[in-house]
Amino acid sequence: MDIKTKILVSKFKNNSYFVDLEDYISERVNEEKLDYKKLKYLYDNLYKGHSEFIKQNIYPVGEFLSAGYSIEECEKITDLLEDATGKSVFCYNQKEKGYRFNKLFLDLKFCFNNYDDFIKSGNSKDVAFEKMKFELDITPLRLREIIEDLKSGKYIYYSEMENYEEYINKEMENLKKDFRENTSQDVELKKHFENDNPKDRYQSIMVAGTILAGIDVRNLQRENNNLDGKMEKYPYNKEQIRMIDVYSRFEKTLEDAERYVELNYEEDSMEM
Repeated sequence: MDIKTKILVSKFKNNSYFVDLEDYISERVNEEKLDYKKLKYLYDNLYKGHSEFIKQNIYPVGEFLSAGYSIEECEKITDLLEDATGKSVFCYNQKEKGYRFNKLFLDLKFCFNNYDDFIKSGNSKDVAFEKMKFELDITPLRLREIIEDLKSGKYIYYSEMENYEEYINKEMENLKKDFRENTSQDVELKKHFENDNPKDRYQSIMVAGTILAGIDVRNLQRENNNLDGKMEKYPYNKEQIRMIDVYSRFEKTLEDAERYVELNYEEDSMEM
């Protein structure tokens, strides 16, 4: 570590929101995951003169930069997120409202992790960014918290997992009800499915998801010249499709939660 970098590392001090900040910065620099440019960026934009709320975001931003991603990618993703003011009692400095990194720790982790997953799956930066945007759009804040908890590897107490599952099931039931109400009033949709039996099956959000998946499969076959006929369009409108996507995200997370329960809890502990 050269003198210039060593001096900069020494300027980072622990705080109540990031109690091992000094060790974290030293480790990433010694591992050569943070060069001077990225270290200076963290210091200037998330440490110097900033509240402890923003200083805690050094971790998700630092991890993203340490993974080899650029400052430009970091800023492009961060700029998508809503300001944290009013969304957390820990965000206390009104002067930082609107500041680029005045964002929820959880939101940063969620977006950076999704982007990283899409890149590792072989997507280009542009495609990964668009897919990450889509995931952000269809995933409510509370659900993002649950997803990140399930991914973190930390132990989740059974009582907390019960709360997670209760929230997910409640939201899924609300979506089922809202979707049925929305589609039952859609005249064009009713006409499209007039020959269906039973007549109202298209109003089920689960059936609707299966219908869209079937269209996707057939259209993909047509793209690969394995099926004749014109490309099919979704019969549902944008609002209805978004509801289906949100429901699917809840459903997938519930499956992950149930898998966690099976792997981590003994039957006796679940009865307590």
